[in-house]
Amino acid sequence: MLSRFSAVRSKGCLQLLLLHSTCRVGLATPGNSSDTRTGVFVQPEAVPQFAAQTLQTMNSATNGAAQGPLPQGAAGGSGVSDEELKNIGSKALDTLECRDLKKQIELVLTYYRKDARFVDNIMDITGHPGIFLQFGSLIKYFKDVKLERQPPQVHHYEGSGIAKVEIMNHQHYVINPEGGMARYLFPGKVELDVQSVVTIDLKAKQIINHAENWQGKSAPPEFIRKISGTTTCGILRMLGLQKEINAAMPPHELS
Repeated sequence: MLSRFSAVRSKGCLQLLLLHSTCRVGLATPGNSSDTRTGVFVQPEAVPQFAAQTLQTMNSATNGAAQGPLPQGAAGGSGVSDEELKNIGSKALDTLECRDLKKQIELVLTYYRKDARFVDNIMDITGHPGIFLQFGSLIKYFKDVKLERQPPQVHHYEGSGIAKVEIMNHQHYVINPEGGMARYLFPGKVELDVQSVVTIDLKAKQIINHAENWQGKSAPPEFIRKISGTTTCGILRMLGLQKEINAAMPPHELS
């Protein structure tokens, strides 16, 4: 989630879009209706021409909520109560607020299927490795993350093997003053109104799609968000976050 501020994320989630010496990240701040930035700005000389053009397109994207098709193979199932579904949906938001990397990894391993997808207005990633990096960046680069949540709403789809939990929430992000270059690139605080939609495989009782739709913010096309997700994960690895994740990971998950 750094990739977004990589933080500006959410369904809200804010996510950090981190840069290194050749990249810079931008964030559309709340309350500025004339600002159509999506949160990612990469200097053209730092990337191949086609990538620069792609990111230019991203910067001029029109308003729209983050979307994302479901992973294939959602299993059928039954007998999962609404209360259990609400708990799983709430755990997805707990991962965003979590301030302990080891605990956050445990939440992902427990509640997210290995091929789970995370989508917000500027990023689209699939699988545990990318999710660890994006969620972990919220701990590394933000001093505090708070979500004010409305009650979860459960939506059933008969015979589909899935259910969705929708949670409207307001997200507060406070930048870490010791977060390296991030403190120079982003405002001290960020506020987002977010529609969080968590899709659950009823048989596995795990999340297969977590969408953070930032209300009133721009969302580029899906292929742009995929490029953003891949690029920011690479930057986060370069900045050393992968080593921290490996150190906090249960040993059996590293083998």
